[in-house]
Amino acid sequence: SSGLSGTMPSFLSEFPSMIQLSVEDGSLEGTIPDSFGALTSLDFLNLRDNSLSGTLPESLGRLSEVTAIVLGKNKLSGRLPSWGGNLTKLRLLDLSYNDFTGEIPSAFSELRSLEHISLQHNADLRGPISAFESLGNMSSLLLYGNNFSSTIPEGLFSNFTGQIFADFGHNNFTGTLPETFTRWASDTSYLAIMANNFDDGVIDDVICEEVPKLFADCGSCPCCKSCCDDDSTSGKKGICHFDLDFYILAGLECSSWWFACGVRSF
Repeated sequence: SSGLSGTMPSFLSEFPSMIQLSVEDGSLEGTIPDSFGALTSLDFLNLRDNSLSGTLPESLGRLSEVTAIVLGKNKLSGRLPSWGGNLTKLRLLDLSYNDFTGEIPSAFSELRSLEHISLQHNADLRGPISAFESLGNMSSLLLYGNNFSSTIPEGLFSNFTGQIFADFGHNNFTGTLPETFTRWASDTSYLAIMANNFDDGVIDDVICEEVPKLFADCGSCPCCKSCCDDDSTSGKKGICHFDLDFYILAGLECSSWWFACGVRSF
């Protein structure tokens, strides 16, 4: 725990050569200062697990060197900003456990370096996720507990060659899964699709046999040995409501060295 409380000090913007800013597990309140846009050398921004509120200041779109933005477990709100597409070096984005609403901006398709995304548990994120389809470096996409809808884009993860972690649980997705999940089943370490509106039998035998951590409704996965039925109060409650810990998955316990601690040890 950082032990810090009060508002985020705006004087930090007087250090434009700052490379890392990490103040997590504290009691910081108020908004993220607009002046943070002056930290143009910043590589790692971590304000996770505080009580920050308000919208994301547009000035953060000037952080052209940033590779990781970790703002999960706050009280941030508003729509996801289209200026996020300016952060072309961004590799990790954590906006989970906040109060964001609206659709994914199409500009997010420009984040070609992005590897890990967590938007779990927000107020009302909704609509399609087509903006993520072109992100060829994406390894983990965690969307649990929102109102996303439409089908899963056919090209999602189609060009990725490492481990895949995908959590679509507790949304309003429909249709089938892209062929990608069958083709890369042996490289998919985690797949969750429970509590959606997918077609019956959407999980095939290949996915059943090769994906080690698979969470799905019984109707979607007739081949599953364990699945989530309609009665979540039954003994299968853990399967129905299992929630992947992005902090551990992405290696954020190693702070700015997250890229050396993540997926390899999950």
